[in-house]
Amino acid sequence: KIYARNTTIRTLDKLEERVFFNINHIQGYVNSSICYGLIYNNEIVAAMSFGKSRFDKSEDWELLRFANKINYTTVGGASKLFKFFLKSIDGTVLSYSHRDISFGNLYFLLGFTKIRSTEPSYYYSKDYIRFFNRITFQKHKLIKKLEIFDPNLTEWENMQNNGYDRIWDCGNDVWLYKR
Repeated sequence: KIYARNTTIRTLDKLEERVFFNINHIQGYVNSSICYGLIYNNEIVAAMSFGKSRFDKSEDWELLRFANKINYTTVGGASKLFKFFLKSIDGTVLSYSHRDISFGNLYFLLGFTKIRSTEPSYYYSKDYIRFFNRITFQKHKLIKKLEIFDPNLTEWENMQNNGYDRIWDCGNDVWLYKR
């Protein structure tokens, strides 16, 4: 357990960000515009990344990822990183939490308001170890991605013919921060 008051904030470069989130976040790295890390004893112990809103263009920013280093807790870490980000931007911040793994408690603590929930969605997997977002396998992309492709079949039928299974999630909660 580390207290955020004992850490410093530093902008992470892309390599640091990618490595940190791929190791410490359940969804791994996603491209961002800004990523800040909490540093303790010259080590990244937590990070938070932001970018322009990807899906809801009416909002300004999106909080993309937050993670603590595995087996670490940074008390007040998310709040320290989020407040630091807010000092440098204007506008609203949107974020999403997966309902199958989170109740979104962190968003309440940061001052977000839950604005809606999305419908369940799905991922694809061959081995139930690696999961691929459905957007990666939209039907128009399949001809370049699959060994066996039949344009007369649906996305799902083509994926089944290539040994993939579809795994459903519980959807997302959508959160909004307004000053």
